[in-house]
Amino acid sequence: MAAVFDLPDNPQTDGKYYVPRACADCHGHVDGGVVTPGGVQYPNAKLQLPGYRSLGGPRGGERLFSHCRDSLVGTLFDGGTDKGSPEFARAFERVRTLNAEILQQNQNADAGLPVPSLQQQGAAKWNELHAQSSAHVQPIGRALGSLKWTAGIQQDEQLLGLLNKYCYRCHSSIQYNIFDKEQVHLRARSMAAFIRGNIMPQGQDILANEPTDAQLLQDLLTFLSNSPVKDQGEPL
Repeated sequence: MAAVFDLPDNPQTDGKYYVPRACADCHGHVDGGVVTPGGVQYPNAKLQLPGYRSLGGPRGGERLFSHCRDSLVGTLFDGGTDKGSPEFARAFERVRTLNAEILQQNQNADAGLPVPSLQQQGAAKWNELHAQSSAHVQPIGRALGSLKWTAGIQQDEQLLGLLNKYCYRCHSSIQYNIFDKEQVHLRARSMAAFIRGNIMPQGQDILANEPTDAQLLQDLLTFLSNSPVKDQGEPL
C-alpha cells in the first residue's frame, strides 16, 4: 500500500488518509494490541503527551506542522497567538494539568518495570521543565538519560536539532528517544546507514527533498558513532 499515516499530502502516498484502529496506534503503547470483538485493546497503554509539536515556538516539527504555526488562531485556541500573554498562560495551565495526569497514568502502567518507559520519561521531563514556566524550551534543554546533549557543543546542538526535526515524531516513543544521547550513540552508525539508504525517516524522501540536511545528519551521526564514551556516561 502506497501510504504513510501522518503525512496525507506526501507524494509517496495514494492521496488517501488511513485512520489507525485505535488512538494508541499513534499516541503510545508498548505491548502489541489485542484484537477483541469490541476493538483493539492495549492493556498497558502509555500516553504520548501533547508537547512541543503542538504548542508552537521554534520546534523541529514546524516543517510538518507549518499550517499550525502560521494559523491566525493559536493551537491553544483560548490562549491566542501571543505566547507571552496572560491568556496563553491560563490556557497552558490546562496542558500542564493534562500532562501531570498523563505522567501519573504512565507511572501506574509502568508499575513493576525495572526501567521507566520512554513515555514516562518524556512526560516526567516535560513536567519538570514546565512546572512553573510556559516558555518554549529549545531541544538541547530537553535531554534525557545520563549521557547529556550539551549546550554550546556545536555537534550536539546541530545533531539534536536535526533529529528533533526528522526523527522525533516516531523515535520519542518507539524503540528509543532521540533526546537520550546514549541511545542515539548506540544506534548512530545504523541510523546513518538508514538515512543513506533512504529508509529513514519514513515517508519524507530526505535525500531528494532535503539533501543538505541528509548529508549533515549522516556526517554528525558518523562523528558521534566514532566518539568514545566514559564509563560514567560522559564523552571523552
